[in-house]
Amino acid sequence: MNKICLMINNLDEINTNADIFIIGLKDYNSLNVLELSLEEIKNIKTSKEIIVSMNKVIHNNEIDKLIDILKQMEGMKVIFDDLSIVQIVLENKLNIELIWGNIRATTNYQSINTYLDYNVNYSILSPDITLDEMIEISKNTKSKLFLPLYGKFNIFSSNRFLITNYLEYINHKKSNKQYRIGNKDLYYDIYEDNNGTHIVNGKCTNGIIDYRKVLDSNIDYILVNSYNIEFDINELINALTTLRTLYYNNMLDLKTLVEFHNKFTNKNTNSGFLHQKSIYKVGDMDE
Repeated sequence: MNKICLMINNLDEINTNADIFIIGLKDYNSLNVLELSLEEIKNIKTSKEIIVSMNKVIHNNEIDKLIDILKQMEGMKVIFDDLSIVQIVLENKLNIELIWGNIRATTNYQSINTYLDYNVNYSILSPDITLDEMIEISKNTKSKLFLPLYGKFNIFSSNRFLITNYLEYINHKKSNKQYRIGNKDLYYDIYEDNNGTHIVNGKCTNGIIDYRKVLDSNIDYILVNSYNIEFDINELINALTTLRTLYYNNMLDLKTLVEFHNKFTNKNTNSGFLHQKSIYKVGDMDE
């Protein structure tokens, strides 16, 4: 059965009806989710599964501490980007289930299948590819896949502190306000943390209309991110669980799917790249 995985942004969301929760490990995470220490994560009271995001780029001076942390995470699922985590888990024979989370690279089944050889049995599909491409990947891999279905997902991360550097360059003092980049029609949230700078989708991806197609394709997990969405997260998760129940009882029709999709649609939502290919046009500088 398909499972609903919620990327949470505060601890209250642990009480939703999602099946799985993603939480970032403080100082090791580059996803736009809540970040906690390992002790805090282990002390969360829930019967649901928790996945820990550790998808930052690891530096040489962090390796020894990283080894110690991973040894304390036996039996857990970990999202990674840096290959040092794979190497540490394999060399130390750690009982950790690894999830490849480099969403700028998880765009084809050949790369995903390569990671299967290193005992990485899960991958998060890039939100920058179409639904049809995601389904094609699912047909050509044994990896268990996470498909981004609803929310604002990361589109860029850098180890550099770009906001700080820019403000220093123009002699402006940094404040606690929300920074954005873009134009009058579309803005992208941009923020810094201890791991650098991150940019998040300007509009919230809403793929609820495609949920039946996802379920037909036997994709294992859908991803929902609560970051800055304009709808009640409990209502959204309950809607998805209702649609899933209807589907598995052969009762899900198009009218119901459209009704639920429209309920969580407004001027700040779109279908992201689910139905639109990423096309980069090379032109003259004068254009």
